[in-house]
Amino acid sequence: MKPPKILNSSIFSVCLALACSGCADEGIDREDELVTEDNGRFELVVLAPANESGDLTPVDLPADLSGEPANAAVFFDPDGQFTVQVGVYREVKHAERIVHDLKSEGYPAYGSKSPEGLRVRIGYFTKLADAERFGRIFAADRGVEYWIDKRAEE
Repeated sequence: MKPPKILNSSIFSVCLALACSGCADEGIDREDELVTEDNGRFELVVLAPANESGDLTPVDLPADLSGEPANAAVFFDPDGQFTVQVGVYREVKHAERIVHDLKSEGYPAYGSKSPEGLRVRIGYFTKLADAERFGRIFAADRGVEYWIDKRAEE
């Protein structure tokens, strides 16, 4: 079976069947998340906006530094060791709104308290290459910067 093609998106319409188990790490808000029968491992599929005919058109993404093809699947894994940080906000309410919005879009987003404010993070990922690939795609689409961190450093 061939892996699905990753498609470009100006709106970053992400079709994710996401649900991650909550974690008991102090300072991390992951409530209201579910676990699926396959232990929460999900594939990221990026879709392009439909053209006039309604068809979705695959596009080539640049290859990863890891040597894996650009269309290799990216998986969220609730037991993974890497996370993608997409922002830090001093105003906690604002950060909580962003986390809520990301969750409503299907991302396994959560907030992690730090001296700088509330970190907004997405993930977890088993492979650093998956976290990096997701971060690049997400950041390019949203016009934000990202940071890869290890779960143990939360």
